[in-house]
Amino acid sequence: MRNYKKYIFDIDYTILIPDWSKEDDYFKKCIPLDEQEKFFEIKQDILNKYELEFPRYDTKTLSDFFKSYGLTVTEDVINGWMIHNGETIIDEVVDGVKDLFKYLKDNGKEIVILTSWFSGTQIPRLKRAGLYEYIDKIVAGEDAMKPDLESFELAIGDTPKSDCIMIGDSIRSDKTGADNAGIDSFIIDKTHTIRDLYNIIKGDTLVADYNNCLTNLACSISKYFGCSYTHNTLDYVDKLLEEKKPKNVITILFDGMGSYILDKHLDKDSFFIKNKFKDITSVFPATTVAATTSIRTGLNPVETGMLGWTLYFDECKDTFVTFFGSKKTDETFTPTEDAKEYIKKYLSHKEVTSRINEETNNKGFNVMPFNNDAYTDLDDMFNKIEKLANSSDDKKYIYAYNDEPDHTLHEYTDCDQYVTELIKIREKKVSELASKLKDTLIFVIADHGHLEEEDFLLSEYPDFLECLKELPSIEPRATNFFVKEGMNKRFEELFNKYFSKYYNLYTKEEVINNKFFGDGEENAKFRSELGDYLAISHSKKAFVYNGDSRLKSHHAGNSKEEVIIPLIVIDTNRIGE
Repeated sequence: MRNYKKYIFDIDYTILIPDWSKEDDYFKKCIPLDEQEKFFEIKQDILNKYELEFPRYDTKTLSDFFKSYGLTVTEDVINGWMIHNGETIIDEVVDGVKDLFKYLKDNGKEIVILTSWFSGTQIPRLKRAGLYEYIDKIVAGEDAMKPDLESFELAIGDTPKSDCIMIGDSIRSDKTGADNAGIDSFIIDKTHTIRDLYNIIKGDTLVADYNNCLTNLACSISKYFGCSYTHNTLDYVDKLLEEKKPKNVITILFDGMGSYILDKHLDKDSFFIKNKFKDITSVFPATTVAATTSIRTGLNPVETGMLGWTLYFDECKDTFVTFFGSKKTDETFTPTEDAKEYIKKYLSHKEVTSRINEETNNKGFNVMPFNNDAYTDLDDMFNKIEKLANSSDDKKYIYAYNDEPDHTLHEYTDCDQYVTELIKIREKKVSELASKLKDTLIFVIADHGHLEEEDFLLSEYPDFLECLKELPSIEPRATNFFVKEGMNKRFEELFNKYFSKYYNLYTKEEVINNKFFGDGEENAKFRSELGDYLAISHSKKAFVYNGDSRLKSHHAGNSKEEVIIPLIVIDTNRIGE
């Protein structure tokens, strides 16, 4: 969904659910007794036909229209009807409406009401519901009626159509009218609620919390060991480290083991759950390339340039797998020399462990499955950690990485039992390690969580692909697009047509201004890597195209399942208490 400036709302069954039960009490007093049976029988049909034949409501025309059906409904009766309904209709405010209206106003958005009924009824209802204070403009039935183009033009005003969206419950009045006016729409039904819309819009600014994320944890660790860091630290971690003054600090990152994964697979008395200090967030995007680089360097993705699994390297004029330096479409993952040079020059950064070794008298170590001293299996990883922790009396920081349960979640469906086993094995290993060490604080974290994936095969949208000049990159759930010159409008139209229900779309400028990738000194290649647009999934959908794998589960979108990760803290001196 786009970052709209104007939100146009229908009233009945969109933001208010009315109780009309007292309406008939009025008519029983005002309609001649011998006409009442006929009036109550055909009143709604008459109103429906009126709305089809006339462009707006006015009391004289409506009175004459009733008269053509043999009913005596004077202008005074109609005016009294408006007042009566405005005073007596009891409305239920739809769940999420007040949250949504407040959020929109707090973020400088314009709220317009577009209703086909008289404002004399609607304004008192909105006031009584506590919504009127949020509303900038009301276009009512006496001005023009939906779905006529005039009503939408009055609601849109001078705002660019691309910055407007209609929210309503009627396909005929709201969606068709919006389509004819050239604006987007969001139709409320059982599967698309106002609460859903609020979560989608609010999710625009909830990509990551850069005051409570992996970067900040790395900076707290750097602070404790006396080496340089550039971002805010976590005060609660600072306090913990200062209080405990551990000889060893160990960070173990289990790839993909987000908080929702933990809660799903472990019971409340498990070792990890009992020792979870709190939840923090990943960085954006919540994916291994960006997140593990941030925890290892204490830098945000905007600084590292390590934005996702694949990136466009402008000096190489192609899209590459970031960790390997191989072309995105190369199934052998063979690195190219120019890509390796590019990565070395622009995407390599000094790690916390290196800064500790270079700037202090303390020691820093990495325990990884892919460097010169790579561990061979899980047992070997924990043996190496234990050996390093006990190797000397120096104050030491040890960072260790393991690729599960991420690997299994990506590749297999119906793997709950196996994932539970994987996590419990790692939980047991950490517990056993803690029992063997003293004066050690162990942080167990993840880089991201997971969400079941539903693929968008971009090859099925050739008209959309025709707008692109480079392969989409970054991640399937946080995807950038490089658009051919002069085709931006066409690109936006097609994106909104096919994908806007599942993705939020941002221009490069919006991404930069909103600091989705964090703050800090921009990497020299950050802007060239971004492309012209960024789409962030707020659903289960993931874009798949040349070089992308079709996976069972994925991450990098902005759902809580992907972004929220655990901070598990184990004080080895308290094991057994």
